[in-house]
Amino acid sequence: MSYPTKFTVMSLAWGDPTAGDQHYVTIANPLPVTGGGGGGGAATIADGADVCEGTTTDAEVVGNNPGTISAKLRGINAALAGTLTVSGAVTATNATAANFKAQVTGQNDYRLADLTVQGRQTDPTVINVTTSTPTASVSVGGMGTALFTISGTYSSLTAKFEGAPDPSSTVDGSATFFTLQGARVSSNAVEQGPTTLTNTGRAWLVDCAGMNRVRLNPSAISGGTAVLTITPIMPAIRACPTVQTNSTAPTSIDVGSWGGTTTALGQTVMASSVPVTLASNQTNVPTNTVQIGGTNVDVNSGNKSAGTQRVVLATDQPNLTTAFNVADTTLGLSQASATASQKGVLVQGAVTTSAPTYVTAQTDPLSLTTAGAVRSDLNSLAGTAVDTNSGNKSAGTQRVVLATDQPALTNALNTVPVAGTSGASTPFRYLGAAAANQDSHNVKSSAGTLYSIMAFNTSTSIRYVKFYDGANPTSASTPVLVLALPGYTTGSGAVVCPTVGMAFASAIAFRLTTGQADNDGTAITSGDVVVSGSFL
Repeated sequence: MSYPTKFTVMSLAWGDPTAGDQHYVTIANPLPVTGGGGGGGAATIADGADVCEGTTTDAEVVGNNPGTISAKLRGINAALAGTLTVSGAVTATNATAANFKAQVTGQNDYRLADLTVQGRQTDPTVINVTTSTPTASVSVGGMGTALFTISGTYSSLTAKFEGAPDPSSTVDGSATFFTLQGARVSSNAVEQGPTTLTNTGRAWLVDCAGMNRVRLNPSAISGGTAVLTITPIMPAIRACPTVQTNSTAPTSIDVGSWGGTTTALGQTVMASSVPVTLASNQTNVPTNTVQIGGTNVDVNSGNKSAGTQRVVLATDQPNLTTAFNVADTTLGLSQASATASQKGVLVQGAVTTSAPTYVTAQTDPLSLTTAGAVRSDLNSLAGTAVDTNSGNKSAGTQRVVLATDQPALTNALNTVPVAGTSGASTPFRYLGAAAANQDSHNVKSSAGTLYSIMAFNTSTSIRYVKFYDGANPTSASTPVLVLALPGYTTGSGAVVCPTVGMAFASAIAFRLTTGQADNDGTAITSGDVVVSGSFL
């Protein structure tokens, strides 16, 4: 059933014009009548007097039900104003890109094609931005997108696109605003707003789906006036693809390609593969854990095969509870077997009561005593017999070095001192001259050892030689050794030769005095005493 898109006041039509089944009824205006008025002239029919036309107050009639023309017209008006329900088979003419094509050929059979819905936009709102406070919000309910543009003379503008979903909010302070994102028109860069812009004209398409109002919330502007224009828009919807289902004759759908490119199947990753994402509640996907490369994997103990997996032990592999049983018949070598062509490691020992006889070029076990000791040649070194017990040195005498902390020997070594040209003590001699500090004299100004002293007196009175462990002694110093030299004009004295020498920790020095006291300060007469000796 097809309804005309336009009605005249006194013209009715029904039927299917595409099938040649259309009927018209045309009523002249005014309605011609016969009789009345005295001669067939025009007559006026009162409201409700014509049972076909009906009254102006007739209730609407819908569907295939009887009723007056007035009631039918009310029914058509009501159907067009509300939801139009069509029953039966309806065929519409083919659509163009400028309209909507629908074909309904039977129950559960739908086809939509060539759908174009024109976009729309409301008038732009212009706002001057001079401070870092939120701008007034603009209504975008049901639009989905808003065009934000900024122009003017300003400096260092930073701001965010914001939207409020509350449809009842008309005052900005009572709504909760959220940060939005927009695509810059010039580059498609996705941004949340301008960042430190200065005197720059720029536009963004901001996605505001689900929002009732939008605004710009500046966080900084150094100066000038940025002119903000917000235009709510609804983008056009074009070229809806054809989708058809038919309960009696199913239509096949090509799922072998995506975007005109054949979809790759199997496990190989290709450029034309369709990426997928598993749902968070994805059930377990069956996987083949029994085979690798189509071959069953060996499990439990057994012989190796194509299904045995090759592994490498970690360098820090812990000790195994059960040790590996490593057996190789090539390692089982028999005693006295030929050495040539043998492989493996031979580790074994033969226990005998006496040393066995070995033959060149034969492999034999180590020889062990019945006590478990390995027999080895301890009688020679590098083929030379080692000297033992006392006797003269020879090529077999081993050279040794005494340790620096060698303990004292129970039996002293029998040594004979032998003079040498180096390493010996140094001699010294001093003739008394009544010098300062009673002939104070340094034998050695640092630590040393005094090995011999020979002192002689040629005066008639006793004289004293006082030795000090320190340099430049005076009468205030304390001597460590004092020698008394009796008076005798032809000479008398003392000779001291300690066996191991006398050690002086700081220095070796002496003084010559006439008195015995440590602090005696009386000097001898020049030439009375002569002191000689040796030190190291």
